[in-house]
Order: sequence, then structure tokens, then C-alpha cells
Amino acid sequence: MGIFRFPYLGIFEFPLTEVVETRPVYIQKELWTQIYLPWKGYGTRVGFQYVHDPTLLFLEKYVGALHAFYRDDSLEVRFTALQVPDTVYEGFSFEENNFQNDNFVFALDTVLPAWQETRLQLALFFQWDRTDVNRPKLLWAPCVNFALDLDRWGTWELDAVLEAGRWQNQSINNRDLDILAGALQIHGSFSIGRAALESNLLFLSPDDGDPHNGLDTGFQYSGLSKSRTLILTQNWIMDQYDNLDEKAAISKAGALIASVFCRLPLAKTLEAFGVTGYGMVLEKRFAGGGRTLGAELDAGLFWHLAEAARVIVLGGVFVPGEAGGALQNEILLTADDSMYYSQAAVEVTF
Repeated sequence: MGIFRFPYLGIFEFPLTEVVETRPVYIQKELWTQIYLPWKGYGTRVGFQYVHDPTLLFLEKYVGALHAFYRDDSLEVRFTALQVPDTVYEGFSFEENNFQNDNFVFALDTVLPAWQETRLQLALFFQWDRTDVNRPKLLWAPCVNFALDLDRWGTWELDAVLEAGRWQNQSINNRDLDILAGALQIHGSFSIGRAALESNLLFLSPDDGDPHNGLDTGFQYSGLSKSRTLILTQNWIMDQYDNLDEKAAISKAGALIASVFCRLPLAKTLEAFGVTGYGMVLEKRFAGGGRTLGAELDAGLFWHLAEAARVIVLGGVFVPGEAGGALQNEILLTADDSMYYSQAAVEVTF
């Protein structure tokens, strides 16, 4: 699948006005070969492709990978192996430090047969990260996605990830650092009258900040949730790489973010939508001593030009809290001016 977008994003922090991005973007990120083996249901896929865990919270990446899979009408089982090459120490010839400081991930995941109105996806990921010289990280991450269709009460999903492992020589005095962290997400899709709504609650565990206890409880986050906010979480129209939930996770402050998305048809080809969200950190010492990331309110329109083409326009406001300002600002960490922004895109899917 390819997506072609003409995006525009403007962010206004009064009294300054700055156009951040105005350029056409073509998104085509996959190039792979898939082979079906002589045995029914078995196959393999090799190449640059989209790899993710069932929750999207731990791993979500376009990367070179190998998939070996088995599929039938009700069951799918996959083994995945991927490598993220080191970009600092990698040599040009085979003898020059190749594979010695790379990040390897191996996974086994399955989609179990549906039972009545439920769906269950399970995965076990293992990360062997050697990008830090003489400080390898060994991390296990079991992931669960459970979906339940309640008919007129909507569809609800539960995502859960546990991270457990050890980062060698990473703690004080080159001691090993134990890792035990988690993430939880609850997502609902339902209707009220003609309006379609989505609600989302995201939890990312923080670290306790004690450098002497040899334990890291801050969740290693992919940066992608199912929330529809643009500043608090990843911009769902075009990633701007500045979402606050990812910054909170990187700083080990953790996060708790709630949001609601609503869309309402106005005409045959026109829909209005709105997004509101609120976020907070869970460990204040990593976010300038503040608790609130901020509050966000967005409104816009979908104009469906054709079945595979639409125009998106929106405007919004983000009111940062003390924690949000400390994570977002680079000079004056206490600045908390409101942000006003607009965004437009033409999206063609094929």
C-alpha cells in the first residue's frame, strides 16, 4: 500500500508565527519478497517491511526483517527476526566490526481463532541490543491484545506489555541494571446516534528515579498509541516526531493520557471531527517538578473526494502544563504559552 499526502502544518505561539512544514510527501516504505512453501499454509517473507507487536506499544518500525509463517482459515503463527544496523561503528567490509554493535529483535506471535465476539493476539519479543559498546541489553517483552465486540455497546480493546530484562554495566559503578516495566492501553470504538466515537486511555510506567537501586521501571516505548491527539501523542496525519508521550517515556517520567475522538457526518462526502485529550506524567522529578503535560482540543473536517482519496483540514489548541513545558522547551523550561496550530493534507491510498 502506498499513501501520497500533501501535508501542511502551521504552529502559532503568539506573538510569533512559524510555518513548520509545507512539502509533498510520498510514503512507500516496504520492499519485500514473499514465498509460499510446498506445504500448505507455510511461507516466508524477506525484505524491508512493517514490523510491529500486537499492541504497537513496544515495537512499530519499518525495518529489514525475516518472517516465517503458518496460516490457515482461523490461525496464524509467525516467527520474526530483524536487525537494526549500527550507524556509528559499522565498517564497509565484512571484517570491520559488522554485526558487533547491532540491535537484534526476535519474536514469536500468533492470532488465535476467534471465539464468539472476541479476538486474542499474543506475542513474545526478545531484544538483544548491543548498540552501547560493552553494555548489551537483553530484554523480554510479552505482549497481549484482546478485543471484544459488544455489538451496540461498541468494540473494546485491551493492550498490555511487560518488559523484563537486564542491561549489563549500565548502573552505578558499572553494575548491571535490571529492567521491569509495563504499559497498558484501553481503547473503545462506539456510536451515539449518528456520531462515531473513540476513547483511549494510555499508561506508561515511570522509573522511580533512584540511581542506587539497580532497577529501571521506565517503559521503553515505540512512540505510537491509538490516541487521536496531535501533540500529546503521535500526530496521526503526519508524524512530527515531537509527541509528548514519547518525550515523557524517554525521560523516564511515565505518562497517563486520556483522549476522546468524535466524528459526525454532515453530508454525503463531508464529516466533522473533534479531539480532546489530557495528559500527565507519573514521576515529577523527570519533568521539571510538574505533573500536567497539558490539555488539547482539535476540530476539523474530512472531505471524501473518492473512495481512496480525502482532504483533511483541522485546527487546534494545546495548553501545556508545567511538565509539558519542561519536556517540550529547550531554553526556558518554565514557559507555558498556549500553542495554536492548523494542519491540512490530501491523502490518496492505493
